[in-house]
Amino acid sequence: MGLVQERVKAIYDHIKAHSDDLPDVLLFRNATEPHLDLSFFYVTGVPGGLFEGSTTLAFPDGKVVLFTSPLEEESARHGKGYDVKVYGGQVRQDDLVLETIQETLGDYPNRIGLNAREITWTNQRNISKLFPDAKLMDVSPAVKAARMVKDAAEVKALRKAADAVSKVGAMVPDLLETGITEAELAARMDYEVMRAGGDGRSFTTIVAFGPRSSEPHYHPKDVPLEKEQYVLCDFGAFADRYASDMTRTWYFGKKPSAKHEKVYRTVLDAQLIGIDLLRAGGSGGDVHKKVAAHIDATEFKGRFIHSTGHTIGLSVHDGGTLHPAVDTVLAPGQVWTCEPGIYLPGFGGVRIEDDILITDDGPDVITTAPKEWTVVEP
Repeated sequence: MGLVQERVKAIYDHIKAHSDDLPDVLLFRNATEPHLDLSFFYVTGVPGGLFEGSTTLAFPDGKVVLFTSPLEEESARHGKGYDVKVYGGQVRQDDLVLETIQETLGDYPNRIGLNAREITWTNQRNISKLFPDAKLMDVSPAVKAARMVKDAAEVKALRKAADAVSKVGAMVPDLLETGITEAELAARMDYEVMRAGGDGRSFTTIVAFGPRSSEPHYHPKDVPLEKEQYVLCDFGAFADRYASDMTRTWYFGKKPSAKHEKVYRTVLDAQLIGIDLLRAGGSGGDVHKKVAAHIDATEFKGRFIHSTGHTIGLSVHDGGTLHPAVDTVLAPGQVWTCEPGIYLPGFGGVRIEDDILITDDGPDVITTAPKEWTVVEP
């Protein structure tokens, strides 16, 4: 069984685990970027291309058909394990791809499985018009469950993406100098990610100096680095469509206060607790509870203001969350971030984040940049 067929089987197996009402076909349809269904790329494994307006059909026997325009035909044919059908001319025309799908399926499908979390309302409406008698089924929980457990090809890509950010993380202290701005450092890091083997950044790089590091999703600005400040950098890389996500925090100056160091060491200890708990059979909710309990036992109680981590894959936030509200059974093949933080408005914040593959032998930390308490002197 090929890679494409294994992924289709994984989705159908998750559907079967919860229902006897199986779809005759799974349909993954892209709109226009950024409204692309990443599961289109999961099912096909197609290595390159944008594929706006393209569609994939996946059948219970593992057969997969990718429908696209001439614009993406060459990219589509670089992949393996699926058939390619080309429609239309130079301009993308939704009616042409829908007609090609109808010609392929005829009046066949009684039940069509849709990844409802990602398909646009317009595309769902058009499918309903195309097959008015078919039952449309939401298979997004099964798709999410299948994607959460990575196969060997996905792990290889994730390791490549993690390696790129790890190399950049190791060099950031050498880039710090008085007067460099947050935006300049972010741009340099994005450049170095590609030099290190990444295909580009996987999200907008966060660089925050001093008090601004207390804002978790801060956007870097034209603010110069001054002495006696935290430097928080949260950044990632894409490699073969798969993402990494890593955060490191340093202190720039000569005289860190005891509070600066205590915040850092509290976060680092909490992160090490969380990483050790990322083991097969464990509870994602328990990971968060114990990480949060460690921080809340200090003077920084209540200043850990987000979940402990999330899954990564084709997306930086790939579906899973380490939090009791969405408790998850941990399993081999899942890849999680572990990223506790403490955020003190007006003072600054510390976050330390790594990417961890769960294996039968325990957690495998695939981001490797140093993370000990580091004072970078001007």
